[in-house]
Amino acid sequence: MRTPVKSGLVFLASIVMGAVLSCSVGSYANRESAINATKEWGRLAAFPDAANNVVVTTEGNMFTRAFRVSFSAPREEIARWIDESPGLRETQPQIEGPIRKYNVKPGGGAQRAEVVIDNSSNQVKIYVAWS
Repeated sequence: MRTPVKSGLVFLASIVMGAVLSCSVGSYANRESAINATKEWGRLAAFPDAANNVVVTTEGNMFTRAFRVSFSAPREEIARWIDESPGLRETQPQIEGPIRKYNVKPGGGAQRAEVVIDNSSNQVKIYVAWS
């Protein structure tokens, strides 16, 4: 026979496990949604297959939304991605040493889109914002 304390702990543990599982499933959906919005707002092609170290962060509140996405990829893959991205193809980058900064005409109703590529580390950083 179980004691009330043991039963309470089992119940609490099942609630915690359910919350953890639902958050991990929701966070995957949120991550994919943020990536899709980033591509639409930045008028960007699908990220290179070889992209790694992909980091997605979300900023804003119920009236504004911004996403920061970064990834690393081989130089050739980044060059192909630039060629396939309408927002980058149509923009001349500002170049400062190994850094290329693209101020992209945003899509999807966004107000800002920016892509920074570090040629020395093959790192891509994207910022898009809607308000």
